[in-house]
Amino acid sequence: FRSTSPGEGYGQVAVVPLDNPNGPRAFTDASCERVYATRQAAICLVGKRGLATTYEVKIYGPEWTVESDTPLTGLPSRARLSRDGSLTATTTFVYGDSYASPGQFSTRTNVHNQSR
Repeated sequence: FRSTSPGEGYGQVAVVPLDNPNGPRAFTDASCERVYATRQAAICLVGKRGLATTYEVKIYGPEWTVESDTPLTGLPSRARLSRDGSLTATTTFVYGDSYASPGQFSTRTNVHNQSR
């Protein structure tokens, strides 16, 4: 899960034992806007702060090493990973997809097959 506790570790991905969710947190090096993980992999939507903030999708392996990173269009809303890690899904808020409502946002969901 993404830690939202104020102070050290804010925004970082933390893990706890499944059999003790109130147990001690172990922080990873991953900092995410959105995160979803299974035992085999994790998907992390990362904000890259600068003059203009951009976002990317990072896929982590079981040892929390980056296996891939890809640019992401829009503002992150959701990230999901199939149980076996073969599919990733991201949902973002985007502007300009509709001619009907200029200036209005819509959502865009992308599903990708991860070749492992």
